[in-house]
Amino acid sequence: MVTKKITLSIVCFFSILQAFSQYKKLELANEKYNHMAYMDAARLYEVLIKKGLENEEVFKKLGNSYYFNAKFNLAEKWYTKLFLLNKEQGEETILRYLHTLKAIGDFEKLEELRDWQIQGIDITQKINLLNNNDSDYYFNYEADRIIIKIEDAGINTKDADYGATLIDGDIIFTSTRETLGSVKDIFEWTNRPFSKLYRANLATNEEFEKPKEFLKEIETKFNESTAVFSQDGKTMYFTRNSLLNNKEKKNNDIVMRLKLYRASNKEGVWTNVTELPFNSDDYNCAHPALSKDGKTLYFVSNMPGTYGASDLFKVTINEDNTYGKPQNLGNSINTMGRETFPYISKNNELFFSSDGHFGIGGLDVFVTKINSDKTFNKIQNVRDPINSSKDDFGFFINEGNNMGFFSSNRDGGVGSDDIYKFTIEPIFDKIDIVLDSVITKSITVNGVVSDAVNNENLENVKVILLDIETNKILDQTLTNEKGVYTFSVDENKYFRINFTLKTHTQLQEKFDSFNLSESSNSIQKNVLMKPILNTKVLANLDRIYFNSNDSYIRSDAALELDKVVTLMLKTYPEMIIKIEAHTDPVGSHIYNDWLSQRRAASAYKYLISKGVPKERIASYIGFGKRKPINKCTSLKDCEPSELELNRRTEFLIVKFRNQN
Repeated sequence: MVTKKITLSIVCFFSILQAFSQYKKLELANEKYNHMAYMDAARLYEVLIKKGLENEEVFKKLGNSYYFNAKFNLAEKWYTKLFLLNKEQGEETILRYLHTLKAIGDFEKLEELRDWQIQGIDITQKINLLNNNDSDYYFNYEADRIIIKIEDAGINTKDADYGATLIDGDIIFTSTRETLGSVKDIFEWTNRPFSKLYRANLATNEEFEKPKEFLKEIETKFNESTAVFSQDGKTMYFTRNSLLNNKEKKNNDIVMRLKLYRASNKEGVWTNVTELPFNSDDYNCAHPALSKDGKTLYFVSNMPGTYGASDLFKVTINEDNTYGKPQNLGNSINTMGRETFPYISKNNELFFSSDGHFGIGGLDVFVTKINSDKTFNKIQNVRDPINSSKDDFGFFINEGNNMGFFSSNRDGGVGSDDIYKFTIEPIFDKIDIVLDSVITKSITVNGVVSDAVNNENLENVKVILLDIETNKILDQTLTNEKGVYTFSVDENKYFRINFTLKTHTQLQEKFDSFNLSESSNSIQKNVLMKPILNTKVLANLDRIYFNSNDSYIRSDAALELDKVVTLMLKTYPEMIIKIEAHTDPVGSHIYNDWLSQRRAASAYKYLISKGVPKERIASYIGFGKRKPINKCTSLKDCEPSELELNRRTEFLIVKFRNQN
């Protein structure tokens, strides 16, 4: 009996010891995960799973660890186990799972998920967006008559190479490659060497020479990456781990943060390295981009106010090299996913990568136009071949020769991330291609806007011309007294015209400027606008007002009634109307009903006296004080002018006789 008790005690002791050991490993794994040492965390989580620890937290964090390192096949394995345990996950986790399946090309499983019912989340809608092949694309090859060729940039290694830009014709990029004599320091997020900036000269054969370290005079043993240069080449912004006196600086969570730095070029030497004031030990700031006027710095951060894992921000650069307060670019740009690697083109377009906007794969490159009022146009996917089923980022283009670079971990590369060169070439040599359009002849678009009932030309119709692809307003005008409008447009584009007049139903017309004959340089677009039925707005007619306690037609009211006569006898000879009269709220219902009926009758008699046939007026009714147009209820709470607004007669179009 004693032996059994001892044996049981030993078993219990080792069980407790094993449970404690497992708890400590889980605690260490979570610590690594929280410190963004994702590959270390993944290794520990997998050890725990082999020892029997399987739960939602472990599966989710293991899936995320591989997702953040673009190891989508491994991420899919653990996300699938997570959702088998419990489908009721947050939207962010669901989006990552969907992106992962798209990245590995498992469309069969994506389709199976359509039947899922997760509270508050429309899975089918998200899959439709994810698989949408009719997305609004930036490059429209057929319309732009271009092809895009991509090739290895010729500077890649088995390690990560990414984030290319140009200065003085040389490429500056980031790499985790090992160089002779360098110390192999490891970045916890990826378990790979820290990154450095490299420079490669462009040789005469248009291939890059062997890259060399770019910033030896200011480099540290930690991460330096993603540089951007001012137009004059005298100022550089770049990303670096947080440092203090050239030693590793860590916050209370023992996490190295990415920060933004500025350096100056003094006679060919980069010096005066300064940390930007809005950096913090509590969040990351990275991947700078400059507006072309050099007055705004764009960057990536997860600072407070961030919508997702990382957002795009901007900050004003003052003339004295101080900085404004960072501003989030807002939820039209930022999502609950990752937005990263911004770049501003000479055309003031913001290129960036995101896995929150639905695209082709993991991170896709997107673009939007920055308007003069700092708003953004509709976001467009840059599409293939720049985007793939994997991560694509670090977009840069040299608009001068339609050549640029982007980074990707797509299949067939040399290393984990590689730099690719792309060129935009015209299909026909005679066409001069620029980045976002084809240089073409100008086309005149004109037309006449007429009334659909009486075919008379309509004056002062507001006509707005829009680019269908960007939804950007290109031009606007008013029709003249003959109903004519005119625009000038480019060839080989898609357009929409909006026609607006408050007396008529709004109209939209689409057209394109493709396939015009060589001799043709004009497009005719005549339109008919239908008058609005059941409306109290009749051809710019003001309401008919009366003096207090009176039904006499005032001189100003007679002018408006004369407009009605003209409309009914000349403009719309088949139109039928009805008359409604109203009073102010002073007095009893009995009195106001009587007074409003007299006013309606006065308007009716006036129209008849001017020749309007009786059968063209369906009714004339007084509604008393039952339908005020403001909150006036008595003399005490309203000014006389406010009371007068309720003493009115209105006209409703009932129908046109030749309409059903």
